[in-house]
Amino acid sequence: MFDELLATPESQHWQWDLALQMRKAVEHVYATDPDEVQSVEAMVRAASGRAAVALPGSPGTKVEVESAFLHGPRSQVEFEVGGEHHQCELADLLVLGSLAQDEKLVGQRVCFIQAKRASKAGAQSPSRYGIDPWQLALLRAFPEFTGVSGVFEAQSLHLRNRTGMLGAYGLLSEPGEFSIVSARIVDSVLGGRRSVAAKEFIPAFLAPAPNWRVQNPTVFSRYPWPFLDPERCQLCADILRHLWRPAWLHSHSHHSHSVKAGVKAREDSHVWDPTVLSCIGMDTFVEAWTALRLGELWRPGTAVQSDMRLGACILAVVSRAKGQLSGLNGLLAEAHVGSPSKRDSESRPEVRGNSGGLAILSAIARTSRTIPE
Repeated sequence: MFDELLATPESQHWQWDLALQMRKAVEHVYATDPDEVQSVEAMVRAASGRAAVALPGSPGTKVEVESAFLHGPRSQVEFEVGGEHHQCELADLLVLGSLAQDEKLVGQRVCFIQAKRASKAGAQSPSRYGIDPWQLALLRAFPEFTGVSGVFEAQSLHLRNRTGMLGAYGLLSEPGEFSIVSARIVDSVLGGRRSVAAKEFIPAFLAPAPNWRVQNPTVFSRYPWPFLDPERCQLCADILRHLWRPAWLHSHSHHSHSVKAGVKAREDSHVWDPTVLSCIGMDTFVEAWTALRLGELWRPGTAVQSDMRLGACILAVVSRAKGQLSGLNGLLAEAHVGSPSKRDSESRPEVRGNSGGLAILSAIARTSRTIPE
């Protein structure tokens, strides 16, 4: 159902318009002062208060976005690499993509992004991005760290980065464009240098996104009949629509346990495709974010320590956005992840100062188990 929503003209227009408004906001700031924090804050403001987009005929399947900016000092953390202690900022922007089924959180994507503005291009030299090597080490591998100031103050965290997209860089460029690159890719491209030209990321931007269903068509094929192509052929779409309802009713009535398990596995594998590792421009970023294709995945309700740690970390951060992110706060509270962390975060005094802060972009895809029309 969620995938059907993403394929509709309404959803594609909604994504395009969201990217347009976010880009305009960044352009307005960048024209006067290309400051990373102000640019990210403007982008977050542009994403707030937008209406959700729903699947025609199935209003329970929809995508909504929320945003917040947690004012205060920069989120400095300290960690150890090779026996040496280091301190740096963790991120400017936290991007979240959540899937809720029947109002229960079933999975969430997480990506911490450090924004970087491009230097001025010279007559003979391209614009470049300066990269701090120790911040890169943090965003690439996420060693255990302790918060020194800002949102993560006094927290000790060790987060999983299996996908390589828990940490990334947001590349700001004139007149106000915003691209995303995994910290692991940045590390490979740098090769020990302290700065990198934007053009060096072109191979990463042009690389096709990983797709398990293409690599394993017998397991991840969306349709069991290879000769049907409903996304490009109206006749095929009509055939599937007429076949799907009686087949769904039959499986629901006669062999619900086995079929439901198989359907859930196929839907789950489709929604949780491998994360994208780069996004060229605001449009691609918004598409990946709102389609739940960006960041490290964790699932509530498991006994896996790495999932529980990441979930507790996100709940502790989100619960600080008082009066904001109400939809996401409700889902995380219902999931019962990291409840002590939530109480701790709410009991901490509000951070003061305006030198930094943390921006949050949240997309929530909601689906429900309803009989298709």
